[in-house]
Amino acid sequence: MTLVIGPRACGKTTLVQRLIDDGVYRRYISFADPGVRATASASPLLFVESLPFGTVIDEVQLVPGVLVPIKEMVDAAGRPGQFLLTGSTRVDLPTMGGTHPLAGRFTRFELAPLNAAERHGRPTTSVATLLEGDPSTLAVTDLVGAVYDREAATTGFPLLVTSGADHRRWRRDYLRSVVPETLTESDHIVDHQRLTRLLEGIAGMAGHELVLNHLVSDLSIDRRTASRYLDLLEEMRLIRRLPGLRMKATDTERAVPKLHLADPILVAPDPGGVSDDRRDALLESFVVNELATQLEWVDGADGLFHWRDRRRDEVDLVVERDSGFVAIEVKRAREVPSGATAGIDAFRARYQDRFRRGLVMYAGRHVLPLGDAVWAVPISALWSR
Repeated sequence: MTLVIGPRACGKTTLVQRLIDDGVYRRYISFADPGVRATASASPLLFVESLPFGTVIDEVQLVPGVLVPIKEMVDAAGRPGQFLLTGSTRVDLPTMGGTHPLAGRFTRFELAPLNAAERHGRPTTSVATLLEGDPSTLAVTDLVGAVYDREAATTGFPLLVTSGADHRRWRRDYLRSVVPETLTESDHIVDHQRLTRLLEGIAGMAGHELVLNHLVSDLSIDRRTASRYLDLLEEMRLIRRLPGLRMKATDTERAVPKLHLADPILVAPDPGGVSDDRRDALLESFVVNELATQLEWVDGADGLFHWRDRRRDEVDLVVERDSGFVAIEVKRAREVPSGATAGIDAFRARYQDRFRRGLVMYAGRHVLPLGDAVWAVPISALWSR
Protein backbone atom coordinates (compact mmCIF):
# COMPACT_ATOMS: atom_id res chain seq x y z
CA MET A 1 0.00 0.00 0.00
CA THR A 2 1.17 3.52 -0.79
CA LEU A 3 0.63 6.69 1.24
CA VAL A 4 1.12 10.13 -0.30
CA ILE A 5 0.98 13.11 2.04
CA GLY A 6 1.45 16.82 1.52
CA PRO A 7 -0.19 20.23 1.98
CA ARG A 8 -3.51 21.02 0.36
CA ALA A 9 -3.35 22.11 -3.29
CA CYS A 10 0.20 20.82 -3.84
CA GLY A 11 -0.87 18.41 -6.60
CA LYS A 12 -1.74 15.14 -4.85
CA THR A 13 -5.13 14.76 -6.53
CA THR A 14 -3.72 15.55 -9.98
CA LEU A 15 -0.98 12.97 -9.44
CA VAL A 16 -3.26 10.13 -8.37
CA GLN A 17 -5.82 10.86 -11.09
CA ARG A 18 -3.00 10.53 -13.60
CA LEU A 19 -2.29 7.09 -12.14
CA ILE A 20 -5.96 6.20 -12.66
CA ASP A 21 -5.80 7.42 -16.28
CA ASP A 22 -2.65 5.36 -16.87
CA GLY A 23 -4.32 2.25 -15.51
CA VAL A 24 -2.04 1.87 -12.50
CA TYR A 25 -5.09 2.04 -10.20
CA ARG A 26 -8.72 1.21 -11.00
CA ARG A 27 -10.95 3.52 -8.96
CA TYR A 28 -10.76 6.98 -7.41
CA ILE A 29 -12.81 8.24 -4.48
CA SER A 30 -12.38 11.36 -2.38
CA PHE A 31 -13.48 12.04 1.16
CA ALA A 32 -13.54 15.72 0.25
CA ASP A 33 -16.95 14.85 -1.25
CA PRO A 34 -19.45 15.30 1.62
CA GLY A 35 -21.69 12.48 0.42
CA VAL A 36 -18.85 9.96 0.13
CA ARG A 37 -17.48 11.10 3.48
CA ALA A 38 -20.88 10.65 5.19
CA THR A 39 -21.32 7.15 3.76
CA ALA A 40 -17.84 6.06 4.83
CA SER A 41 -18.25 7.56 8.30
CA ALA A 42 -21.58 5.81 8.84
CA SER A 43 -20.17 2.34 8.23
CA PRO A 44 -16.39 2.26 7.65
CA LEU A 45 -16.15 -1.52 7.42
CA LEU A 46 -18.93 -1.97 4.86
CA PHE A 47 -17.61 0.96 2.84
CA VAL A 48 -14.05 -0.38 2.66
CA GLU A 49 -15.23 -3.91 1.84
CA SER A 50 -17.10 -2.50 -1.18
CA LEU A 51 -13.93 -1.08 -2.73
CA PRO A 52 -12.17 -3.00 -5.52
CA PHE A 53 -8.50 -3.90 -5.48
CA GLY A 54 -6.52 -0.90 -6.72
CA THR A 55 -8.53 1.94 -5.16
CA VAL A 56 -7.25 5.46 -4.56
CA ILE A 57 -8.72 7.18 -1.48
CA ASP A 58 -8.05 10.92 -1.53
CA GLU A 59 -8.02 12.97 1.72
CA VAL A 60 -8.33 9.80 3.78
CA GLN A 61 -7.60 11.67 7.01
CA LEU A 62 -11.16 13.06 6.93
CA VAL A 63 -12.54 9.60 7.85
CA PRO A 64 -9.97 8.02 10.20
CA GLY A 65 -12.40 5.20 10.97
CA VAL A 66 -11.55 3.49 7.67
CA LEU A 67 -7.92 2.85 8.64
CA VAL A 68 -8.57 -0.34 10.66
CA PRO A 69 -10.78 -1.92 7.95
CA ILE A 70 -8.13 -0.99 5.36
CA LYS A 71 -5.51 -2.73 7.51
CA GLU A 72 -7.63 -5.87 7.65
CA MET A 73 -8.16 -5.92 3.88
CA VAL A 74 -4.47 -5.35 3.18
CA ASP A 75 -3.54 -8.19 5.52
CA ALA A 76 -6.08 -10.49 3.88
CA ALA A 77 -4.97 -9.66 0.33
CA GLY A 78 -1.30 -10.28 1.07
CA ARG A 79 -0.09 -8.45 -2.04
CA PRO A 80 0.84 -4.84 -2.82
CA GLY A 81 -1.30 -2.35 -4.74
CA GLN A 82 -4.61 -2.70 -2.92
CA PHE A 83 -4.87 0.95 -1.92
CA LEU A 84 -3.22 4.28 -2.51
CA LEU A 85 -4.07 6.80 0.21
CA THR A 86 -3.50 10.54 0.16
CA GLY A 87 -3.83 13.01 2.98
CA SER A 88 -3.11 16.57 3.99
CA THR A 89 -2.59 15.78 7.66
CA ARG A 90 -2.69 13.15 10.38
CA VAL A 91 -2.71 10.06 8.15
CA ASP A 92 0.79 8.99 9.07
CA LEU A 93 0.64 10.03 12.71
CA PRO A 94 0.26 7.57 15.59
CA THR A 95 -3.38 6.93 16.45
CA MET A 96 -5.43 4.16 17.98
CA GLY A 97 -3.86 4.17 21.40
CA GLY A 98 -0.40 5.20 20.24
CA THR A 99 0.05 2.65 17.45
CA HIS A 100 -0.67 3.47 13.82
CA PRO A 101 -3.10 0.84 12.45
CA LEU A 102 -1.21 0.75 9.13
CA ALA A 103 2.27 0.48 10.65
CA GLY A 104 4.51 -1.73 8.53
CA ARG A 105 1.96 -1.91 5.72
CA PHE A 106 2.64 1.17 3.62
CA THR A 107 5.35 2.97 1.72
CA ARG A 108 5.21 6.69 2.48
CA PHE A 109 5.97 9.51 0.06
CA GLU A 110 5.77 13.22 0.83
CA LEU A 111 4.65 15.53 -1.95
CA ALA A 112 5.54 19.21 -1.61
CA PRO A 113 4.77 22.21 -3.82
CA LEU A 114 6.76 22.14 -7.06
CA ASN A 115 10.47 22.70 -6.52
CA ALA A 116 12.77 24.67 -8.81
CA ALA A 117 13.80 21.62 -10.83
CA GLU A 118 10.15 20.87 -11.60
CA ARG A 119 9.27 24.50 -12.31
CA HIS A 120 12.12 24.67 -14.81
CA GLY A 121 10.97 21.47 -16.50
CA ARG A 122 13.99 19.49 -15.30
CA PRO A 123 12.59 16.93 -12.85
CA THR A 124 15.89 15.17 -12.35
CA THR A 125 17.80 15.19 -9.11
CA SER A 126 21.35 16.28 -8.38
CA VAL A 127 21.07 15.53 -4.69
CA ALA A 128 22.91 12.19 -4.79
CA THR A 129 25.92 13.78 -6.52
CA LEU A 130 25.76 16.75 -4.20
CA LEU A 131 25.77 14.67 -1.03
CA GLU A 132 27.84 11.66 -2.02
CA GLY A 133 29.34 12.01 -5.51
CA ASP A 134 31.87 14.31 -7.14
CA PRO A 135 30.55 17.91 -6.87
CA SER A 136 32.89 19.04 -9.65
CA THR A 137 30.71 17.13 -12.14
CA LEU A 138 27.57 19.10 -11.25
CA ALA A 139 25.99 21.29 -13.93
CA VAL A 140 25.59 24.91 -12.85
CA THR A 141 24.12 28.09 -14.34
CA ASP A 142 25.71 31.51 -14.00
CA LEU A 143 23.02 33.63 -12.32
CA VAL A 144 23.11 37.08 -10.74
CA GLY A 145 21.96 37.55 -7.17
CA ALA A 146 18.61 39.06 -8.17
CA VAL A 147 17.71 35.86 -10.02
CA TYR A 148 18.43 33.80 -6.92
CA ASP A 149 16.23 36.13 -4.89
CA ARG A 150 13.48 35.66 -7.45
CA GLU A 151 13.84 31.87 -7.39
CA ALA A 152 13.66 31.84 -3.60
CA ALA A 153 10.49 33.96 -3.71
CA THR A 154 8.67 31.91 -6.38
CA THR A 155 5.77 29.79 -5.22
CA GLY A 156 5.53 26.13 -6.12
CA PHE A 157 1.77 25.67 -5.71
CA PRO A 158 0.77 24.28 -9.13
CA LEU A 159 -2.22 26.55 -9.75
CA LEU A 160 -0.07 29.64 -9.29
CA VAL A 161 2.75 28.21 -11.41
CA THR A 162 0.51 27.30 -14.35
CA SER A 163 -1.97 30.20 -14.35
CA GLY A 164 -2.18 33.93 -13.92
CA ALA A 165 -4.14 33.66 -10.67
CA ASP A 166 -3.86 36.62 -8.34
CA HIS A 167 -1.32 35.59 -5.70
CA ARG A 168 -2.64 37.87 -2.98
CA ARG A 169 -6.24 36.68 -3.34
CA TRP A 170 -5.17 33.02 -3.62
CA ARG A 171 -3.08 33.26 -0.46
CA ARG A 172 -5.89 34.90 1.51
CA ASP A 173 -8.43 32.32 0.39
CA TYR A 174 -6.01 29.45 1.00
CA LEU A 175 -5.32 30.48 4.58
CA ARG A 176 -9.02 30.95 5.22
CA SER A 177 -10.04 27.58 3.84
CA VAL A 178 -7.16 25.15 4.32
CA VAL A 179 -7.47 24.94 8.10
CA PRO A 180 -11.20 24.10 8.38
CA GLU A 181 -11.07 21.75 5.37
CA THR A 182 -8.30 19.58 6.79
CA LEU A 183 -9.67 19.24 10.30
CA THR A 184 -12.00 16.49 11.48
CA GLU A 185 -15.01 17.04 13.67
CA SER A 186 -12.97 16.22 16.75
CA ASP A 187 -11.00 19.43 16.17
CA HIS A 188 -13.94 21.79 16.60
CA ILE A 189 -12.21 23.45 19.56
CA VAL A 190 -9.55 24.88 17.24
CA ASP A 191 -9.93 28.63 16.77
CA HIS A 192 -9.34 28.88 13.02
CA GLN A 193 -8.89 32.63 13.10
CA ARG A 194 -6.24 32.39 15.80
CA LEU A 195 -4.50 29.54 14.00
CA THR A 196 -4.36 31.60 10.81
CA ARG A 197 -3.01 34.57 12.76
CA LEU A 198 -0.33 32.31 14.22
CA LEU A 199 0.72 31.24 10.73
CA GLU A 200 0.92 34.89 9.73
CA GLY A 201 3.04 35.60 12.80
CA ILE A 202 5.55 32.84 12.28
CA ALA A 203 6.04 33.88 8.65
CA GLY A 204 8.40 36.56 9.95
CA MET A 205 10.44 33.88 11.74
CA ALA A 206 11.09 31.74 8.66
CA GLY A 207 14.75 30.77 8.48
CA HIS A 208 15.32 31.51 12.18
CA GLU A 209 15.18 29.58 15.42
CA LEU A 210 11.68 29.19 16.77
CA VAL A 211 11.71 30.66 20.27
CA LEU A 212 8.22 29.97 21.54
CA ASN A 213 8.30 32.57 24.32
CA HIS A 214 8.94 35.35 21.81
CA LEU A 215 6.16 34.08 19.57
CA VAL A 216 3.45 33.89 22.23
CA SER A 217 4.43 37.29 23.60
CA ASP A 218 4.07 38.96 20.20
CA LEU A 219 0.74 37.30 19.34
CA SER A 220 -0.89 37.23 22.79
CA ILE A 221 -1.48 33.48 22.57
CA ASP A 222 -0.78 31.23 25.54
CA ARG A 223 2.13 28.84 25.24
CA ARG A 224 0.09 25.63 25.32
CA THR A 225 -2.23 26.80 22.54
CA ALA A 226 0.67 28.03 20.41
CA SER A 227 2.48 24.71 20.84
CA ARG A 228 -0.61 22.73 19.84
CA TYR A 229 -1.27 24.93 16.81
CA LEU A 230 2.36 24.66 15.67
CA ASP A 231 2.00 20.87 15.81
CA LEU A 232 -1.13 21.15 13.68
CA LEU A 233 0.56 23.41 11.11
CA GLU A 234 3.41 20.91 10.87
CA GLU A 235 0.94 18.04 10.45
CA MET A 236 -0.61 20.04 7.59
CA ARG A 237 2.88 20.32 6.04
CA LEU A 238 2.67 24.11 6.01
CA ILE A 239 5.75 24.50 8.18
CA ARG A 240 8.94 22.53 8.60
CA ARG A 241 10.72 22.51 11.95
CA LEU A 242 14.35 21.43 11.75
CA PRO A 243 15.28 20.11 15.20
CA GLY A 244 18.56 21.22 16.64
CA LEU A 245 21.06 18.34 16.39
CA ARG A 246 22.23 17.46 19.88
CA MET A 247 23.75 14.01 20.08
CA LYS A 248 26.63 14.66 22.44
CA ALA A 249 26.38 14.69 26.21
CA THR A 250 27.01 18.42 26.37
CA ASP A 251 25.01 21.51 27.17
CA THR A 252 26.79 23.66 24.59
CA GLU A 253 24.58 22.51 21.70
CA ARG A 254 21.16 24.11 21.33
CA ALA A 255 18.14 21.90 20.72
CA VAL A 256 15.88 24.82 19.65
CA PRO A 257 14.24 24.02 16.28
CA LYS A 258 14.66 26.19 13.22
CA LEU A 259 11.55 27.17 11.32
CA HIS A 260 10.96 27.02 7.56
CA LEU A 261 7.68 27.48 5.72
CA ALA A 262 6.73 24.99 3.02
CA ASP A 263 6.39 27.65 0.32
CA PRO A 264 7.39 31.32 0.03
CA ILE A 265 3.83 32.48 -0.62
CA LEU A 266 3.09 31.50 2.99
CA VAL A 267 5.71 34.06 4.04
CA ALA A 268 4.09 36.93 2.14
CA PRO A 269 1.75 37.48 -0.85
CA ASP A 270 4.75 38.90 -2.72
CA PRO A 271 7.84 37.41 -1.08
CA GLY A 272 10.00 39.21 -3.62
CA GLY A 273 9.08 42.44 -1.90
CA VAL A 274 10.41 41.49 1.54
CA SER A 275 13.12 43.60 3.08
CA ASP A 276 16.73 42.86 2.19
CA ASP A 277 17.55 41.52 5.67
CA ARG A 278 14.91 38.77 5.19
CA ARG A 279 16.15 37.63 1.78
CA ASP A 280 18.98 35.64 3.38
CA ALA A 281 16.44 33.68 5.42
CA LEU A 282 14.17 33.23 2.40
CA LEU A 283 17.05 31.80 0.35
CA GLU A 284 17.97 29.44 3.17
CA SER A 285 14.38 28.15 3.34
CA PHE A 286 14.45 27.72 -0.43
CA VAL A 287 17.58 25.54 -0.31
CA VAL A 288 16.27 23.49 2.61
CA ASN A 289 12.95 22.82 0.85
CA GLU A 290 14.67 22.07 -2.46
CA LEU A 291 16.97 19.49 -0.87
CA ALA A 292 14.17 17.96 1.20
CA THR A 293 11.94 17.46 -1.85
CA GLN A 294 14.76 16.07 -3.99
CA LEU A 295 15.63 13.62 -1.24
CA GLU A 296 12.07 12.27 -1.57
CA TRP A 297 12.93 11.39 -5.19
CA VAL A 298 15.76 9.11 -4.11
CA ASP A 299 15.91 7.04 -0.95
CA GLY A 300 15.25 9.86 1.51
CA ALA A 301 17.25 10.85 4.54
CA ASP A 302 17.49 9.48 8.05
CA GLY A 303 17.06 12.99 9.42
CA LEU A 304 17.22 16.71 8.66
CA PHE A 305 18.57 19.05 11.34
CA HIS A 306 20.27 22.34 11.94
CA TRP A 307 23.16 22.70 14.36
CA ARG A 308 24.13 25.52 16.66
CA ASP A 309 26.62 25.69 19.47
CA ARG A 310 26.27 28.25 22.23
CA ARG A 311 29.70 29.48 21.23
CA ARG A 312 27.91 30.80 18.09
CA ASP A 313 29.14 28.16 15.68
CA GLU A 314 26.25 26.97 13.49
CA VAL A 315 25.31 25.03 10.38
CA ASP A 316 22.11 25.81 8.46
CA LEU A 317 21.27 22.24 7.49
CA VAL A 318 22.59 18.84 8.51
CA VAL A 319 21.53 15.84 6.41
CA GLU A 320 21.86 12.46 8.10
CA ARG A 321 22.19 9.51 5.71
CA ASP A 322 23.49 6.03 6.45
CA SER A 323 24.81 7.11 9.87
CA GLY A 324 26.85 9.96 8.34
CA PHE A 325 26.38 13.74 8.34
CA VAL A 326 26.58 16.27 5.52
CA ALA A 327 26.83 19.83 6.85
CA ILE A 328 25.43 22.57 4.60
CA GLU A 329 25.75 26.34 4.85
CA VAL A 330 23.71 28.72 2.65
CA LYS A 331 25.24 32.05 1.62
CA ARG A 332 23.55 34.77 -0.44
CA ALA A 333 26.82 35.99 -1.90
CA ARG A 334 28.40 36.03 -5.35
CA GLU A 335 31.81 35.07 -3.93
CA VAL A 336 32.48 32.57 -1.15
CA PRO A 337 32.71 34.74 1.99
CA SER A 338 35.77 34.53 4.18
CA GLY A 339 35.02 32.32 7.14
CA ALA A 340 32.20 30.60 5.24
CA THR A 341 33.33 27.20 6.52
CA ALA A 342 33.73 28.18 10.18
CA GLY A 343 30.50 26.49 11.23
CA ILE A 344 31.25 23.42 9.13
CA ASP A 345 34.74 23.16 10.64
CA ALA A 346 33.35 23.38 14.17
CA PHE A 347 30.69 20.77 13.38
CA ARG A 348 33.32 18.50 11.88
CA ALA A 349 35.45 18.74 15.00
CA ARG A 350 32.43 17.80 17.12
CA TYR A 351 31.28 14.90 14.93
CA GLN A 352 34.49 13.84 13.24
CA ASP A 353 33.59 10.14 13.21
CA ARG A 354 30.34 10.75 11.35
CA PHE A 355 31.26 13.75 9.21
CA ARG A 356 31.08 12.91 5.50
CA ARG A 357 31.09 16.24 3.68
CA GLY A 358 30.66 19.98 4.05
CA LEU A 359 28.94 22.19 1.45
CA VAL A 360 28.72 25.95 1.12
CA MET A 361 25.77 26.63 -1.19
CA TYR A 362 26.29 30.13 -2.58
CA ALA A 363 25.09 32.47 -5.36
CA GLY A 364 28.26 32.15 -7.43
CA ARG A 365 29.08 30.35 -10.65
CA HIS A 366 31.88 27.87 -9.89
CA VAL A 367 32.16 24.62 -7.94
CA LEU A 368 35.22 25.14 -5.75
CA PRO A 369 37.11 22.86 -3.36
CA LEU A 370 37.48 24.53 0.03
CA GLY A 371 39.45 21.82 1.80
CA ASP A 372 39.28 18.13 2.56
CA ALA A 373 35.70 16.99 1.78
CA VAL A 374 34.43 20.59 1.81
CA TRP A 375 33.08 22.26 -1.34
CA ALA A 376 31.49 25.51 -2.45
CA VAL A 377 28.63 24.77 -4.85
CA PRO A 378 26.41 27.26 -6.71
CA ILE A 379 22.78 26.99 -5.63
CA SER A 380 21.83 26.68 -9.31
CA ALA A 381 23.24 23.13 -9.23
CA LEU A 382 19.95 22.14 -7.60
CA TRP A 383 18.09 22.54 -10.89
CA SER A 384 20.62 22.98 -13.73
CA ARG A 385 20.61 20.20 -16.31
